[in-house]
Parts: sequence; structure tokens; C-alpha cells
Amino acid sequence: MKLRDEINELKSWASSSKPDNHRTSAWLCEGLSQLTNVQESLDDLLQLPQARESLCPNHDLIEKFLDDFLSLVDVYGIFQTLLLTLKQEHLAAQVAVRKRDDSKTALYFKNLKKVAKDFGQLESSVQSIAGRQLVILSPPAPAAAEEDAEIARVLRDAIQVTASISVVLFNGLSVSLAFRKPSCLGLISLVKSSKKIAIVKGGIQEFQQVSFQNLWGLQRKGEEELKLTLKIMHELEDCIRGIGAVGRECLGV
Repeated sequence: MKLRDEINELKSWASSSKPDNHRTSAWLCEGLSQLTNVQESLDDLLQLPQARESLCPNHDLIEKFLDDFLSLVDVYGIFQTLLLTLKQEHLAAQVAVRKRDDSKTALYFKNLKKVAKDFGQLESSVQSIAGRQLVILSPPAPAAAEEDAEIARVLRDAIQVTASISVVLFNGLSVSLAFRKPSCLGLISLVKSSKKIAIVKGGIQEFQQVSFQNLWGLQRKGEEELKLTLKIMHELEDCIRGIGAVGRECLGV
């Protein structure tokens, strides 16, 4: 079954997650693209008369699957709204950097903290859906055909793998955007230290490149350093746009 193969491929992608310092937006978009393939194949499967006949006797089971799919669609609708908010905040921050406006960049960090929290709530929502799917499929009745049971299992696995990839996505965005303002001693350390950016577990590389470290003290930055900061921010803008474009294909949102 094509759908089963695509689910297994996506499970392999998720289980072989890259080290934290190699989790890029391109890597994430690859997983989302594979997830879109799973969703398209699932839709094709459900259009087959044989699949519909197999699922008709299992009305309660189908209702539960449908409820969870609708919940995932709602989650991805909220995800797109949050991405739009993130993009708007990021564009405003780029203007603030060009004007060397530290007060506006401070507001940027404050607003991103809320966005990060909202992404974290989406992560919790899909984890709850995945948990329900672990117990939703009871052993098939003895009289049930193995093929019928396989269709039910593949439906469950499609929801589980969707939730799994979504957790990687939402967690990556949440931890990457949760900027932590350093203490006074921390600020002194930043001035004295190298420009290396700390890697957060589960974070996305490009998002972590835009940190308090390179947006703090804009008035004291030289022109070249400011240009480099703007370059990093422009690259992040492209990443946000890319994730949004691929994410829109998932679940048809």
C-alpha cells in the first residue's frame, strides 16, 4: 500500500532527527512535504469504494478518526495565523534594526515570547491527539478481514505520524522563539564573549541565529555588524515564508 510506505518513510525521517545544531528550516520543510504526501495518499485511499465499504460498519471508530482529523485541521489553521503574526513582528523588527531602535527590538522580544507560548500550546494539543490515537484502535473482530483491519490501522497511523511531525514543528518554533533576556551579569558576559549563538535543544537553526545577543545594543553596533544582523534577519524572513508555504499544503489549510 502506497500510503503505508509513505507513513513508514515519514516515521524514519522523524526517528532519525538531526542533532540540535543541524535542525534547519529546509530539513523541517522536507518533513512537512512528506507529510503532505501522506495526507494526499490518505485522501486517495478514502475515495476508493472498497475503503468506504470497509469503514462503514465501524461508525464509532470513524467518528473518532474524523474528530481527530478536524482537530488537526483546526490546529494548522491556528498555526498559519501564528506564522502571519510572527512574520509581521519580524518585519517590524527589521525596521527597528535599521533605525537602531532598541526600544522596538525589546518589544519584539516581548511579543515573540507570547508567540512562542502559543506554539507550545499547539504542541500540547497535538500530543493530546496522538495520545488518544494510541488507544482508539481495538483489536479487530475475528470475523473482520485482515484488509479491513489494515485500513483502520493505516488511518490511525496517518493521524499519529501527522501529530508526531507537528510536535517537531511546533516544539522547534516554540523553543527557538522563547528568547531569554540575560541578567546584568549575562549582558556583561555577552559583550566580552565571542559571537557564537547558543543552540537550544530541539530548536531550528535559522531562528536561533536571531538572538538577544545580536539585536542588543544597536546604537553601539558598527555598520558592517548591523548589515550582518539585517542579513540574518532577512534569511529568517525567507525561512518563515518557506515554512508557511509548505505548511499550507498540510491538511489542506
